[in-house]
Amino acid sequence: MAKSIILLLNLIGVIIFELFYGEVVTVKQDFPTNMEINVTDTIVVTISKNELNGFAKLQQDIPNGFNIEVVDSKGGTFSFKDNILKIIWIALPSEKEFQISYAITPTEGVAKTVTFAGKFSYIEENERQNIDFGPSSVTIGASDATLAEDSEVTKAEKNANKKSAKQNKPKSELVAEGDDYLVYREIAQLQDETNKFRVTLIIEKNEINSFGKIEETIPSGFVATEENSNEGFFSFKGNQVKLLWMALPFGESVTASYLIEATSEISGEPEIFGKFSFLKDEETYATNLSASKINTNNLTEIIPTEEIAEETATETPLEKVIEDAKEEVAMIESEEIVEVPIETPKPEIKEEKLVRNITNIPSPETGISYKVQIAAGHKEVAANYFAKVHAIKEPVATEFHEGWRKYTVGKFPIYKAARDKRNEIWAANNKISDAFVTAYNQGNRITVQEALMISKQQWFK
Repeated sequence: MAKSIILLLNLIGVIIFELFYGEVVTVKQDFPTNMEINVTDTIVVTISKNELNGFAKLQQDIPNGFNIEVVDSKGGTFSFKDNILKIIWIALPSEKEFQISYAITPTEGVAKTVTFAGKFSYIEENERQNIDFGPSSVTIGASDATLAEDSEVTKAEKNANKKSAKQNKPKSELVAEGDDYLVYREIAQLQDETNKFRVTLIIEKNEINSFGKIEETIPSGFVATEENSNEGFFSFKGNQVKLLWMALPFGESVTASYLIEATSEISGEPEIFGKFSFLKDEETYATNLSASKINTNNLTEIIPTEEIAEETATETPLEKVIEDAKEEVAMIESEEIVEVPIETPKPEIKEEKLVRNITNIPSPETGISYKVQIAAGHKEVAANYFAKVHAIKEPVATEFHEGWRKYTVGKFPIYKAARDKRNEIWAANNKISDAFVTAYNQGNRITVQEALMISKQQWFK
């Protein structure tokens, strides 16, 4: 009788808690009680979130001596570094309950008994909430030597797999190659529409399952439209095609494609070139994609479609997705630039007397840093333009990025300081309302999300 009363009181307590504090979020990890050296097990973590959505992070501390590989991150950005496993979601999966999984392999020298625990963090009503889960105790035992040998994939086998992958892509052109990836590009003219081409990109990515981005520059006279982004975000503006994945789709390869159409007379030998960027072990890597020529011999008569081209250029689904994700959960800032009309004042001195003396060469940038971009344009402006027109009294730096002159102020090691500077510019009476934070790694521009992950800093609205 007493047990029944206790159970009833507990049930009533749960109901009251849910009524006053919302639906309960639970996290459960499924570890075996025993594991063997060099034998891989798959760990499943079940997250019951009910109607919760938006930004979230799962983190687990992994004891020394374990190898970890992602199996299914459910669209989150996976990383494993310094014995810390992280999965970050810009927006949680839509299911009320979902599972993530990863492969774990104990190696020689691991302790005989280990404990696994973790934390799930999310945003609710602009407040950060944390749920601890675990711990799970696991006993580690020795395994058959044959199993250990079978579980290893040698470097020679990896090289053989890469060689086989190259041979299986006879129609595609290899445009980038690294230790962890191969990237192919194929440009094929459509049979029913001779002025259109399909650009197919294939990424053989092996174990790269976190953030990824492809940027392609297409020739003048062409416009691009989305065809198959394979769970990524597509955007096209100013002859720049972007395909962005918060987490690259699971599997050994990713195939995506977009269409390009000639809208004006094409001269010379047009070609497409680009760059592939990705995040691995919280480090950002980037490689150039070599150029591929477009065969324009069979183009039909082209009727100029400047209006259509302009309309397509302003279609930026990536910006819309980021805007819809809401600022408090975005953690990234769009790199799409809206050109700020800038009128260059007429020089007061004769052009032949204009001499630019470089008196100070800045030192190379190191580490993660943040700046605030206040404008971008194709034309250079006078040194006193921003002070005269926008009342910006501090030094304004110029950088060349993706064919634009981009103007920034400040340099901050902490994101929050850059955010505060951006808000200060917003609040000032300077005719600048669209300033935003930019991020850099070793002086190279990256997304704010990447910078926050690498520097392990907190995002602030």
